[in-house]
Amino acid sequence: MSSSPLLSSSSLSSSLLSSSSSFLSPSTRTTSPAHRVLAQRGRADQSWIRRRKATGIVASFVPDKEFLKKQESAQADAMILRDPVKLTNTITKEEVSIYKNGACVTSYKTPDYDVFFVRPDAVLDGSKPISGGVPICFPQFGPGEIQQHGFARNMKWVCVDVREENAAGSRSLSWLREGSRAIYELVPNNETRKMWPNSFNCRYQIDLNSGNLNLELRVQNKGKKAFSFTGALHTYFAVDDIDKIAIQGGFKGKKYLDKTLSPPAEKTETEDELRISSFTERIYSDCTDDIRLKDGDKEVVIRSSQGWKDIAIWNPYGEEKMGYKNFVCIEHGVICEPVVLNPGDVWVSSVDILPYFNGLPAWMQSMDS
Repeated sequence: MSSSPLLSSSSLSSSLLSSSSSFLSPSTRTTSPAHRVLAQRGRADQSWIRRRKATGIVASFVPDKEFLKKQESAQADAMILRDPVKLTNTITKEEVSIYKNGACVTSYKTPDYDVFFVRPDAVLDGSKPISGGVPICFPQFGPGEIQQHGFARNMKWVCVDVREENAAGSRSLSWLREGSRAIYELVPNNETRKMWPNSFNCRYQIDLNSGNLNLELRVQNKGKKAFSFTGALHTYFAVDDIDKIAIQGGFKGKKYLDKTLSPPAEKTETEDELRISSFTERIYSDCTDDIRLKDGDKEVVIRSSQGWKDIAIWNPYGEEKMGYKNFVCIEHGVICEPVVLNPGDVWVSSVDILPYFNGLPAWMQSMDS
């Protein structure tokens, strides 16, 4: 674990300004407060932001003058994000797809395979949560006082920033060094308040780098009283055959809740690696080691650097309609002990997903083609 996942309100402003400077152009980077920077940009920049709001897109950066001139001559529909947003890297031939429904990452394609799985019974029209990819469980994991897995996966998140827009109107980037990025936000609405009357801001940042997908979720308490929550990234990993995979990750000796039993019972793991041969639903507490999903020539390393403390493993073994044979859910979460967030504070989580093929980063397969 690198650093505390909680940021106090006093350190929030400097933290956000520092993190945002990495994707500002050199002409817009500054050490001045954000509101002063905006004032200095003048009416032209404010007009640009108003147009962005009108299309439902609020950027987290202020464009330079050259970019502004290009936008003046662009068609209005060229500023409207397509759904799903696609992040691409033409050098490594990797691609990520993100739907605004639940801010769900549904695909991370490498030259050889897609890391994620979308179930055959999944619905992508926004009428229900997407069963596949990386659904976000918040502010509740599993059953509880509100609906199963909370409301975040049901909501239409707003894409507030994407690295670059191409001429066709879809957002993409093909830089090997810096990677590509999309940022989504979720704030309270009438539906969330009915279930969970707290003021919050969820900020979800997806970074596609060379051979690495980073998923960072930040939750800020925007209210005047503390609240608590649980949550997880309910990630569906694609596999060729569930009966032949192995999951490694420092599980031996860890306590876990076996939810296939009635009632659920706590057990202690006796194996170094996990294999799936029956319906599986387990929650491992205090499990922060790297996870390795081994599937023949393929291997995916899942690394949590902060925030997430627990691991859930799920597979509906035998459920043909769900496509059980070709996926396993390995879910990084805060499940066993809720996070308590004081007013103004921010909780930060981060997961890196690194796909390999034949012992090498999967993107290197593109070097042979």
